Amino acid sequence: SARHWSVIDGAFDVLDFISSRDIDMAVISNTDHRIHKIISDLNISKYFSSVITSAECGLSKPDATIFHIVYGKYNVKYPHESLHIGNDIETDRQGAINVGCNSIIINKKLNNNSIQNLMNSDNLRNSDNLI
Repeated sequence: SARHWSVIDGAFDVLDFISSRDIDMAVISNTDHRIHKIISDLNISKYFSSVITSAECGLSKPDATIFHIVYGKYNVKYPHESLHIGNDIETDRQGAINVGCNSIIINKKLNNNSIQNLMNSDNLRNSDNLI
């Protein structure tokens, strides 16, 4: 349930900023079907047009194939034109490297400086897709 999950400080600012740029966003999660309810309970489902879980597709990050599933949904031809934002170096960062996309790893708390850095990031400004 969502009681064990929380939206980190500053995340809504970042999600609103990305949404305002009409960038497609998807979730790739190494979890199961419960993540759909958690995302809904956290009031962030409106930001994501797709949620892919490892349990539903039989793959998990850092396997590049799970990223390719999302790329297929959005007709992404060039992974380097996308950006993956995650919180785990082993699965998120390595998964992005494996597929050839840009990545940003964030910690549990975004402060005003890190929010501004993220919003001004060349990776974000130059990305048409965010996974």
